[in-house]
Amino acid sequence: RSKGLKTLMTCGCGCAVLMLLTAIGGYLGLRYFLGPGDQIPTDHMLGEDTVFVMHMDALSQDVGAKELAVELIQVVGKIDPADLAPEDREAFEELLDGIKDFGTEDVEEIISFLPSSMTLIAEDNGTELTKSFGINLSSGSRGLKWLIKSHAMDRAWTTHDHEGFEIWEASSESSADESEPDNGFIGFQHDTLLLSNNQEALQWLLDRTAYEDEPGPPAESELRLHLEQLRKRWLISCVLRDSPRLDLATTFAEALSSVENPLTPAELDWLNTPFSHATTGIGFVGADMTVRIEISGLTKEDVAEVAAGFEQLGDRLSATLGEQDLELLFEVIQGSSSLAINANLLSLQAWVEEQLKSDLKDGQPLGDGKTSEGGD
Repeated sequence: RSKGLKTLMTCGCGCAVLMLLTAIGGYLGLRYFLGPGDQIPTDHMLGEDTVFVMHMDALSQDVGAKELAVELIQVVGKIDPADLAPEDREAFEELLDGIKDFGTEDVEEIISFLPSSMTLIAEDNGTELTKSFGINLSSGSRGLKWLIKSHAMDRAWTTHDHEGFEIWEASSESSADESEPDNGFIGFQHDTLLLSNNQEALQWLLDRTAYEDEPGPPAESELRLHLEQLRKRWLISCVLRDSPRLDLATTFAEALSSVENPLTPAELDWLNTPFSHATTGIGFVGADMTVRIEISGLTKEDVAEVAAGFEQLGDRLSATLGEQDLELLFEVIQGSSSLAINANLLSLQAWVEEQLKSDLKDGQPLGDGKTSEGGD
């Protein structure tokens, strides 16, 4: 009996050890897939040919963004389920039960899963401005890489090899012109997700950010110092240098095309005035959004022209936003060869609440409300 008991105990201990090793392996495997992985700082994407950069750091580190998120959740909590369609009420009531006691700590936990940094750049490759995007996820980077790899095989995406890097070419099914397909290119620098609208741009990006053990120093870029200064104060930082391929008038006209009485590129031609560089900082204070734009390298005559253009643009935006019960404070400050624009969009919380109530009252899905009387 003692021998059988000893054998049983040995088997039991062996099973326990095996279960423990399995549990540890499962934990380490889960941690491997759910962790952030080995990442580069996304601002390392900047290079000597970079014309524009927009960078956003982690929302969880920004007090203003967290305050706004809390207030927006409170707005959702004020919605009366009785205003919803019968088939949506039960699910929405469950949502309300989950967020009714939400506070700052709960919001911090939610937004901690959002990307820790994101960077968008535009570069001049000699024939066009290419756009590339880098994202560092706070968790799940390796899992995302595995999913993209699996999806690429399932969808028969084209796979390119570049110096040991895999690049996946995804065709756009919505491209109207088949002769000019709107393809996207996806790659990873270790566990940092990189996307681009141009294969060569993504290859250059992978080459200059490559590392073995630890990321090296970033590539030289005249925009880097401006970006570093902006990031000390703003959640979203943008830097732009003048380039012969820039057409800011057309870009702004397209961005504002959905507003009532949109401006034409000809009316915005003053935006194509030569300059050295421009910076923009965007942040949140409570329910208010603050924007600061600075433009340098203007002639004295151009300062007056560009200032007049921004003042007219500010008046147009103020009138359009005023129709939606949003208040925009707009100020243009002229220097000898520079210009500064301060803009404050007030009470976003009240606007979101009114939009939600209006959508529900009209029986529209949330987020499909009209942005203006002439909107689609």
